[in-house]
Amino acid sequence: MLGYFGKCTGGACPLTANPLRGGVFGMFIGAALAMAISTAGCQKEQTRGPEKSTQVTTTQEFNGHVLQADKPVLVDFYATWCGPCKRLAPIIDELTDEYKDRVQFVKVDGDKSRDLISQYGIKGYPTVLIFSGGKPVNRPLVGLRGAADYRAALDAAITSDKGKG
Repeated sequence: MLGYFGKCTGGACPLTANPLRGGVFGMFIGAALAMAISTAGCQKEQTRGPEKSTQVTTTQEFNGHVLQADKPVLVDFYATWCGPCKRLAPIIDELTDEYKDRVQFVKVDGDKSRDLISQYGIKGYPTVLIFSGGKPVNRPLVGLRGAADYRAALDAAITSDKGKG
């Protein structure tokens, strides 16, 4: 193809006639291809919508949004560098839409909220706790799980919360 478009009819293309030129030409083509692939991945990340959960970083915010809430609260303890946490985010967003009137959703970045992490004994990310009446009502759901596990825990919390009222 280079021979035809580059007018290399004699059989020796000026771009790739020796190994040095071929290597330099290959380097530029490889760099262009790598840049195209790497920017495509960044664009996918940027198109994600805004967070639907309330972000909490201090103990005072946690007390107000979680411990004093009048309905069950799902708390997602996560870290920004955690791969499973990133895969959990769309599941939490889906649950936020599904349970929007019955459950409140809160996210706690473990790197910014060390006091909350130690207070609730969070040992790994992601960890999901559900609170009702200011107390955790489930065992911690540690690690990435399917949406059905979170739905079951939320349904149990909603049922127990209705039994109190």
